[in-house]
Amino acid sequence: MKLTPMFQQYMSIKDQVPDAILMYRLGDFYEMFGKDAEEASRVLDLTLTARNFAQGHKLPMCGVPHHAADGYIARLLKAGYKVAIAEQTEEPSATRKLVNRDIVRIITPGTNLDLATLQQDRNNYIVSVMADKGRYGLGVLDVSTGEFSATEIPRDRRSDSLVREIERLAPSELICAAASPDYEIEALLRNAFPDLKLTALDLLFDHDYHRRRLCEHFGTPSLLGFGLEDAPAAVLAASHLLEYVRDNLKSEPTHIRSVSLYNPTDSMYLDAVTKRNLELTATIRENEKKGSLLWVLDRTRTPMGKRLVRQWLQSPLLDPAAIDRRLDGVAELVKSPDTRTALDQLLSGVSDMERLCSRVATALVTPKELLAVRDSLEPLPRIREILLSLQSDIFSELAAQCDVLEDTHTALDAALSDDAPRACREGGIIKDGFHADVDTLRDSLSGGRRWVLELEQKEKESTGIRSLKIGYNKVFGYYLDVTKPNLHLVPEHYIRKQTTSSGERYFTEELKEKESAILGAEGRLQDLEYKLFSVLRDEVAAQIPRILGTARALARADVLAAFARVAMDHGYVRPQVSRSDGISVQGGRHPVLERILPAHSYIPNDTDLDCTHSQVHIITGPNMAGKSTYMRQVALIVLMAQCGSFVPAEHADIGVADRIFTRVGAVDDITLGLSTFMVEMIETSVILNGASRRSLVLLDEVGRGTGTIDGISIAWAATEYIHDRIGARTLFATHFNELCAMADRLPRVQNFHVTAREKQGGIVFTHKLVPGSTDKSFGVEVARLAGLPGDVIDRASEILSTQGAESSVEPPPRKAQQLLLIGDAEPSRVEERLKQADPDTLTPKKALDLVYELMELME
Repeated sequence: MKLTPMFQQYMSIKDQVPDAILMYRLGDFYEMFGKDAEEASRVLDLTLTARNFAQGHKLPMCGVPHHAADGYIARLLKAGYKVAIAEQTEEPSATRKLVNRDIVRIITPGTNLDLATLQQDRNNYIVSVMADKGRYGLGVLDVSTGEFSATEIPRDRRSDSLVREIERLAPSELICAAASPDYEIEALLRNAFPDLKLTALDLLFDHDYHRRRLCEHFGTPSLLGFGLEDAPAAVLAASHLLEYVRDNLKSEPTHIRSVSLYNPTDSMYLDAVTKRNLELTATIRENEKKGSLLWVLDRTRTPMGKRLVRQWLQSPLLDPAAIDRRLDGVAELVKSPDTRTALDQLLSGVSDMERLCSRVATALVTPKELLAVRDSLEPLPRIREILLSLQSDIFSELAAQCDVLEDTHTALDAALSDDAPRACREGGIIKDGFHADVDTLRDSLSGGRRWVLELEQKEKESTGIRSLKIGYNKVFGYYLDVTKPNLHLVPEHYIRKQTTSSGERYFTEELKEKESAILGAEGRLQDLEYKLFSVLRDEVAAQIPRILGTARALARADVLAAFARVAMDHGYVRPQVSRSDGISVQGGRHPVLERILPAHSYIPNDTDLDCTHSQVHIITGPNMAGKSTYMRQVALIVLMAQCGSFVPAEHADIGVADRIFTRVGAVDDITLGLSTFMVEMIETSVILNGASRRSLVLLDEVGRGTGTIDGISIAWAATEYIHDRIGARTLFATHFNELCAMADRLPRVQNFHVTAREKQGGIVFTHKLVPGSTDKSFGVEVARLAGLPGDVIDRASEILSTQGAESSVEPPPRKAQQLLLIGDAEPSRVEERLKQADPDTLTPKKALDLVYELMELME
């Protein structure tokens, strides 16, 4: 079977990308054929046609306009496809029937650079994972911003650390080795992240080669400056990732100018359950930003700032000194509202400089986008003046990083027209007066068009055809349009060109001659403008390191200004952050609820947690009283403080938490065969196995998913374990009032309850947390508020009145060895005292006495 020349070319290109949908440029359309067409037509809802690819044989076909392709590509990416773009690589020629075509780029979820389809407020990471000598190497890159980093993670038995880090990064795409010294990576990633685009590649495991490749890209003799010289697994991952991106872009990613080695343990890891329960970036029910902590704090003005504030919220700092640097900056802007307002106004004029740089570097930038670069550079001198006027160390650092780029702004302002188009070959890009040849061609073109208008008027007068018009299209050029009623007036020297439904189209020798001159001038002008635009684009590309450095400084200033604005608008205070084991908050408020509820209606509450005297708070009280809200409030205040934000409180002393764990509510997961109770137990297991003494733990109704006795037993044992073994600061809300007895048995457990008052016909919630326990759950009254039928409420009250005391659990005495508390006791003294205790006769009273004795030894 002999293929047509076009299909021979198509098939040779398609063979290069068998796993991608190939968009093959034909004229003004991207066409897809065969199986690609069938799949694309289904995903994109396109009409499927056919085209001859050999004598008597047809192939399915569909297409999309080239100027609207980005939207279609985004839909294919979302559906899990990879898209290859084949363009003409030469101009059409009268002597060639088929122009050369080749793949100009391959688009995947992680290499997408379309500004219209990327989410402006979040990074679009692609992550590579390699294994080498007992460690995992990760390369992390946002191709759209040039942000590039790498890390090494020790391999553990279940690869939990690796999975946690990938979850934190939330990439849009993963790559790994199809075959390596560690064959399990691909299966591990597919099992852990089934919804992510994963590409397994045949890769070369040669450390020296990959080290050289990175050095060549960055133009450095070694990787010492990036911290990678002694991180071989990270080098492998970073180099493979850069190679993958280079292959997809079909060009050198020159906007990626640096790579940094980071340590995942430098920031707090927040697991998916905690982020969801605390509603950090989206609400649980609607999965929307409004109603989340991000909604409260994101008052940023730039796209770079929006991405950075999300990063800060999802990776709180652990070093009090680093936290204080941010807080110093926020505090200075709080005290200087006029300065902050001026900074806000200037930042509002800055576009997405990071992502515009990626468009410039890959030659995808449009004239309109280059205009946005120009306009973003314009306020830089004034922004830098403001940064220099501030005294905090962080602003001095940002001012040093902020390059005002006056030379680049001057070049762009001199060359670009204020009405520059979106397309690169439409003309109208270059400003009048910038280039003499452009001005000459424009004058010639303008004169030609005036001549056409004058000819139209002359022909109307000479023929008597008042409706005569001179039109133009790309197929037929210029023509004289005459409607049917006037055809008898057409002069003999008119030459018919085309018949239409409304009349005839003609041309004259004079018009044809002028058309050649006009179109020749227009073509030359467009070519010249494109060449000048390309030169200008390359000049900007050479300044990308300066632009990116400035963009990242502006992002940090933007977030600090946003934190200051929120603090001023809502009465936040600066937290005192240290390495102590305490969390002391006076007048704490929930940052989101106080924004949603009527002004001044939110009831503040105090918190005083520490690992020495008040480690575990058992919180009781009725449903709807605000127990869960209070616990989330404490966690959000801690998290905000460690991000460098002021907090909603009258005063706050925060001992840095290494992790925040939450077990709040539970739903079943039928897809995994997990019941509500199993989900509850898995989440509790994660906490008990992952928390440390420096963690903050929120437990809400542990054990409620099973029988009462079982549930109380599990909740009691879990609380003992946290108290004795882990030592983590813990808030435990429960309806198991029996757990309040632990305060009499465990020295660092205290009882609190949320108050409610009974009144005729119902209850009143005060939402106030006070010391002590409560033995009332007010369940029937809450059911009444929920609208249960009156007969049901009356019968429930009747049954309740006949019941005796709730079932209780009397735990057996614990062995002496289980009573060893977290602390700095001299081991020999504690062990000697423990040996004197008889585990078999250790009653609760004797156990409590022993606990106090051990505490004295520790002190």
